[in-house]
Amino acid sequence: MGLFVKFSFFFFFVFLVGQAHARKKAEQDSSRADYFLDESFKTNQSDSIHFLLDLAIIYGKREENIDAYVEALVEKALEYVRSQQGDSSNKYMQLALQEARRLDPSTKILAKIHSQYGYHIGNQNQYLASLSHLDTAANLHLSISDSLSYADALTRIGALYDNNGNQVKALEYYLQASKIYEKNQDSTVYAGVINNVAVVYKKLGDLEGALAYYDKSYKLNVDMGNELGIAISELNRGMLYKEMGRHDEALSGVKSALNTFQQVKMSYGIAVSYHNLSEIHLVLNNLDSVLYYVDRSQEIALDMQYWMIVVSNQIVLAKALRDMGRPDISNKSALRAYELASKHGFLEKQEELTALLASNYEEVKDFATALMYYKEYESIKDSILSNESREQINRLRMAYDLEQKEADIENLELINSYQGAISEKEGKLRHILILGIVFCLVVMTLFFYLYRRQRRYAKALSEQKVQLTGLNKEKDDLIAMVAHDLRSPLNNIKGLLSLIKDYDGEEQEKMIQLANQSTDVLRTRINQILDVEAINVGRINLKLTKVKVTDVLNKLVHHVSPEAERKQISFFTNTIKQLTCKADENYLLQVLENLSINAIKFSNQKSEIYVKVTDWGEVVRFEVQDHGQGIPEEEIDQLFTRYAKISTLPTENEPSTGLGLPIVKKYVEAMGGKVWCESEVGEGSTFCIELPK
Repeated sequence: MGLFVKFSFFFFFVFLVGQAHARKKAEQDSSRADYFLDESFKTNQSDSIHFLLDLAIIYGKREENIDAYVEALVEKALEYVRSQQGDSSNKYMQLALQEARRLDPSTKILAKIHSQYGYHIGNQNQYLASLSHLDTAANLHLSISDSLSYADALTRIGALYDNNGNQVKALEYYLQASKIYEKNQDSTVYAGVINNVAVVYKKLGDLEGALAYYDKSYKLNVDMGNELGIAISELNRGMLYKEMGRHDEALSGVKSALNTFQQVKMSYGIAVSYHNLSEIHLVLNNLDSVLYYVDRSQEIALDMQYWMIVVSNQIVLAKALRDMGRPDISNKSALRAYELASKHGFLEKQEELTALLASNYEEVKDFATALMYYKEYESIKDSILSNESREQINRLRMAYDLEQKEADIENLELINSYQGAISEKEGKLRHILILGIVFCLVVMTLFFYLYRRQRRYAKALSEQKVQLTGLNKEKDDLIAMVAHDLRSPLNNIKGLLSLIKDYDGEEQEKMIQLANQSTDVLRTRINQILDVEAINVGRINLKLTKVKVTDVLNKLVHHVSPEAERKQISFFTNTIKQLTCKADENYLLQVLENLSINAIKFSNQKSEIYVKVTDWGEVVRFEVQDHGQGIPEEEIDQLFTRYAKISTLPTENEPSTGLGLPIVKKYVEAMGGKVWCESEVGEGSTFCIELPK
């Protein structure tokens, strides 16, 4: 009870002091929310941080200080991340993103939310969504010339690629970020990124390149006097020395790092250092030292719930017991590690453990269990193959298939040659009979040809009459549509120009903006009419090439994002790396833009639109999916006809000419593909395109 009273009194005292400081601060800048938010950055006590952030949230709402309110939500989520409270961190991250979409904070705060949220869900293996948010953050930081925050976003994107096995892409982003940090003389972060570059080089197998970057990171930290940075560099460099067979240097580096971690009481660094020492001694076959260091590391890892280290320690212990001639006890340790690795989704550790278990069970003559784990090892190994490995396998398979086809062709030629000799004899007997039949057929064909030609001419005349009638009606429809659809934006422009002289300042700028919007509508409608005319007279100038799908999707996101953001719609794309199709890139981009803009028009605010591209064997399928109103089944067949009018209307009365989908159909068919729509009222629509590879 006494402890509770002291605890409550302490926070009451903090509250009173905070209120007094906030009032003084408010006299200067009229924002208590900003004051409490700033104060939260000045303490390391988790309870105090939460208390100050709660005050910032309360006053942010009360003062309508959107930036402070939303940033406080983000910081609240980050504090829960630091204290390993996953459910609470997820709740506040999602709330921050939701409130940002609703309230529209400044670009700086919006960029921070996307960066932190992307990093947060990236740690939860939501790879594509994380990449989308981090990319958005990078572009927002760039738009306000915040180069250091832009570099932070690039570093996080690099880490995301690194964790997902794309080291080449990770290296590209790390090096780009390092140049910005070096230019801005931010030595602490620059040293950290250089360390990440070294890690990537190590994963790629370039040990000398990795050592050069570790040395550079170490020197930067020494020059700054950054003891923790020096320790991390020594730890990483020590394990690299182990890989290079320089074991004395490895032991010296890791022990030096351990000493620093112990001085600053960094439990994670201590646990990792003990584990790394056990790995080095395992290579040196110092099994007593292995057991000692594993025990020290495991004690800390279990207490702090560092599960990756716990599993790694169990693996080292299992290997040491195996080397001591105790495969039975080794299996028990490996099985405990396997259970934890499966529970926490550590696939690479599962791969290592299944290989170890298969080897151990084979050694004790339990071949059935050994085979079971060997099969599981192969299965796990296959599931974590990188995209590059899969592509290499596909190339080898294609080469093998080509060799098989060439062999089949050679065999077929031999068979045809043999059959040809037989048929030559039979052919001589048939020639005489055929000559007589041919003569009769020629006479009959001549009469039939003359008859068909007369019928064809009559049919062509009839079709031309129907076509001319249709074109005449289409012309009337076009004139009526042009008169109707172009009159409205022209009237808007004329009206705004007549009023603009009576206003100045923001009102005048607003009217100019409205006039520009009307001009854009007018230009769009004229372009669509010209596109239809070009299609009618056959002036589509296609340049069919192998188009990289990811390049098209990146341009698509850039083009349609402003329209999606206007309605606060989340726009996602997803495809397979290196997927290509045979198309004209400009026409394909226009087709996808048309479908995406349509999806935005017919979707409600704060909904989601997905553009997915998948490999369907001989073709590549593009799907533009929305969660809008949907289209009645009886109207779907009318969608791709000119000037079609359907009962479903744009959600915010956006303009529509009825020409977009017919143009899409013509372009897709000109590229050798097909397009269709799948829809259900109330559930949304999916427009599908298939193009050849």
